[in-house]
Amino acid sequence: MCRLFLYILLFFSLSASAGADDKTDSFGDFVLQEHVEGSTTYEGGVVDFKAGKAVYQRQDNTLQLRDDVAFSTSEGLSLETDSVSWDRTRDLVSSEEPVVIRRKDPSATVTGTGLLAHPGLKTASLREDVTVTTNTEDGRKVVITCDGPLELRHEEGSAVFSDNVRVTQADPELYADRAQVDFDPGTQALKTVVAEGNVRIVRGGDTTTAERSRYTAADKRIVLEGRPKLIFFQQEGEDIFQGMGTGGAD
Repeated sequence: MCRLFLYILLFFSLSASAGADDKTDSFGDFVLQEHVEGSTTYEGGVVDFKAGKAVYQRQDNTLQLRDDVAFSTSEGLSLETDSVSWDRTRDLVSSEEPVVIRRKDPSATVTGTGLLAHPGLKTASLREDVTVTTNTEDGRKVVITCDGPLELRHEEGSAVFSDNVRVTQADPELYADRAQVDFDPGTQALKTVVAEGNVRIVRGGDTTTAERSRYTAADKRIVLEGRPKLIFFQQEGEDIFQGMGTGGAD
């Protein structure tokens, strides 16, 4: 269990990290601290956090972080948003605001609105307006969008995109109702991409449709199933899915 709240209470009483102009006030069930910075251990790693203002609510045991909120983990993940509610009982952070999640290596950026995540960001969901941006190993940009939600499960090595999914890397483009990306949690190497529901692959003026598609990185093969069922191999150097494993936004 996260040790944050013990740390926060000591932080408020001792003002160990507060500057001369920082302020701590108590209002019944509320404790207010400005210019908060701290860290805590979580699932074997370290989570650093900061915010312009923190309000601890004793009654429901939650911490409200506001104004330029940032989290960063020892595993190279970071989160930025305007406000977060940190629930001690469930050990979850949530936000109704736009959120940016970044991974340092390999590089990836995830944006969306409406967050629910563990503080270590090993699992996270974004409710709507999701965009994942990353690069292939040879430097080409891949953009994945969906209306949401997006479910990220770093420990399981998967990312599930829902509703109006679009995968773009110049040409071709893939469209589907839902797509699951599976990758190696250690190396972040892509393993498979399974797209379901109204699947379309558009290349130039040509469009191929199917009910389901499965891409395997090992042989760079796409199998299309359901009206029609097609199998085709990509040309040398063409790989719209290479690098999508970095989209696995905890």
